[in-house]
Amino acid sequence: MKAIKGLVVTGALALAAMAHAGSHGMSVDALLEKAAAANANAKSLGYEWTITAPAIKNAQKALAAGNADEAKALAEQALFWAEASVFQGENEGQSWEMRVPR
Repeated sequence: MKAIKGLVVTGALALAAMAHAGSHGMSVDALLEKAAAANANAKSLGYEWTITAPAIKNAQKALAAGNADEAKALAEQALFWAEASVFQGENEGQSWEMRVPR
């Protein structure tokens, strides 16, 4: 059971890291838009992480204050978390039956 849980977490982080790696050439606005969309998707799956929405808001505040580097870092982090939570939600939607005793 612990091995399966470990694989799920590892897979979620690997998938999110791959998605995150492709975000480096994106603008802050595009990152925020993508993070917000992924977070909305995670919420619809019932797996929105509580840290994601505040990270998006903090990135927006940093951008508004003219701190582009900080805004980009925060937006990338928010996107990572949002995509990882979507992966978790999709994975749990498919694998929960394995954990039900028969």
